[in-house]
Amino acid sequence: MPYKNLEDKRRNGRERYLLKRGEKIAYAKAVYQRKKEVLQAKRDAQKKARVEYNLIRWPLCAPLLLKIASLLVECLPAAIKKERDYRKAFRQSEKSILWRIKNRAKLNKKGKIWREKNRSKLKAVSCKNYRKNPQYEKARRTSYYQRNRDRLLLRQQDFRKSNPEVMRDRRRKIYLKDPEKAKLHSDKRRALKSKSAIGDIRVIYKWRKTWINLPAVRCYWCLFFFDPKTCDMDHIIPLSKHGVHAVDNLCISCEPCNLRKRNKSLSEWNLEIEQPVLF
Repeated sequence: MPYKNLEDKRRNGRERYLLKRGEKIAYAKAVYQRKKEVLQAKRDAQKKARVEYNLIRWPLCAPLLLKIASLLVECLPAAIKKERDYRKAFRQSEKSILWRIKNRAKLNKKGKIWREKNRSKLKAVSCKNYRKNPQYEKARRTSYYQRNRDRLLLRQQDFRKSNPEVMRDRRRKIYLKDPEKAKLHSDKRRALKSKSAIGDIRVIYKWRKTWINLPAVRCYWCLFFFDPKTCDMDHIIPLSKHGVHAVDNLCISCEPCNLRKRNKSLSEWNLEIEQPVLF
């Protein structure tokens, strides 16, 4: 066919080239799809044959496998005990001790990372051990605290200073849950600051619970009756005068008496009240 110009000839040649290329691509795709189907059919046949072979072989091998499993179950506790004894002996060996001393910083860092990742797991194990043997766990924790008291207190101080918002949230939660308990903690903190002796906080808590919900209570100083919500605990001998933060040194005081007394000694305070108190 004659072409009008060179451009038409080039366009026609391009169209024929694309047509041939499209046919080749389509043929290649068809060949690839056929090979894929054949390969998948072969795999399915192999899988089916494997399943049939296992169904035939299992009844023959089942007794032997069960016997091996029973032997493993019998030998497992002994093997675990042997492994534990070996590790314990190796840990107590001189070589292991020297290596731990040499790599103490590395081990501490590794242990810290592991504890941070598995905090919930450690907490669950600790709770489980406590429920299983509470007396032993209490003794163990007490001895650990006594051995590491200074280090633990220093760590608590650092945590409080570096996390004031966390501590504020904790105090708020404690107060919302049990205001009386929060008040006791605050009083204990004040006693610790003044370096006074501290009695059993649980006894103080129980004593406070006995009168805080009553309809009315009598003030120890003025002997008038008041609503318990307007009264508070007061130290007979003030903490600043070396008084003890314990039930024996506590009384119920109304708000006016508490504000007037402040940190006066008993001899000074007796001169101001109508009914002197002997203590």
